[in-house]
Order: sequence, then structure tokens, then C-alpha cells
Amino acid sequence: MGLLSFIKGVGIKVFNKNETIEIVHPEAAEPLRAGALMAHVKSLGLSYHNLTIKTSNETVTLEGEVAKQEDSEKLALAIGNVEGVELVECSCFNS
Repeated sequence: MGLLSFIKGVGIKVFNKNETIEIVHPEAAEPLRAGALMAHVKSLGLSYHNLTIKTSNETVTLEGEVAKQEDSEKLALAIGNVEGVELVECSCFNS
């Protein structure tokens, strides 16, 4: 699907900022952020077969399989509408 750009300062608050401030090494926070985003996707009931979410600062990479292109677009928009996410790279393919 490609790379989508969003405004990182607006959106749903999924990340607990108090937890990420406590971590000394920022790279240690990335799995926590990815887990929070996966929980957000599951709470929305979005459709996917396999999904891997990776984060690097304000950039999120989605990889996996979806039934339809529409499902891929919904995943990218849901993740992009989270506060703190600036770029979403979606590589979800139709299975």
C-alpha cells in the first residue's frame, strides 16, 4: 500500500507516556509501543490473517496478510490515527 503520513500530535491516546519516560533506552520502548498498537487493532475488531507491527520512533511498519485491500487500508488508517504516529508503512498483502 505504501507510506502514509499523519499528524503525530493528534489522535487516540494509546501509549501510556508515563511508562515510556521511565525507560532508559528508547529502543526498549518500541516493543511496548508495538504491543499497544496491536491491542488497539484488536479492540477495533479489524480483519487480518497475520499481522506484525514494528515501531521506530514515530514510524510504524505493518506487515502481514489481509483478505481485501480495504482491510489493509483500514489497518493503516487506524494506526495512523493514534497520537504519536507520524508515518505508517503498510505492506499487507491480499491472501
